[in-house]
Amino acid sequence: MEIASLSNSYLATQTANLNRQIQKTDSFKDALEKAAANQNDMELLNACQEFEGYFIQMMYKEMRKTIDTSKSYIQKSNAEEIFQGMLDEEVAVSAAKKGSGIGLAEMMYKQMKRNFAAEGVSAAQ
Repeated sequence: MEIASLSNSYLATQTANLNRQIQKTDSFKDALEKAAANQNDMELLNACQEFEGYFIQMMYKEMRKTIDTSKSYIQKSNAEEIFQGMLDEEVAVSAAKKGSGIGLAEMMYKQMKRNFAAEGVSAAQ
């Protein structure tokens, strides 16, 4: 196998990961703006849970980087690494939605709800 094809494959994977991260942050931003415009508590809570899920997923990803796989007898394939990333994403999103995450969504929700209420009061005056 040629090095050029490996580096192209690696670059394509990294570019896809970066694009996916950009989409997630844009999705959170859009959900937050929509919740603020509609003053809808459920939309705000969902946006906060979405952010917590993304945060937990990034935490899992960084924790996995600390594991030394050089001494492992069986090397992970690219497909296995992709599956592990997808599994981490689903576990993180599920934990955030069920409220069994790290509590970030709840704290953000309470703070943003107070901020939106304060903005609504000052805008009315």
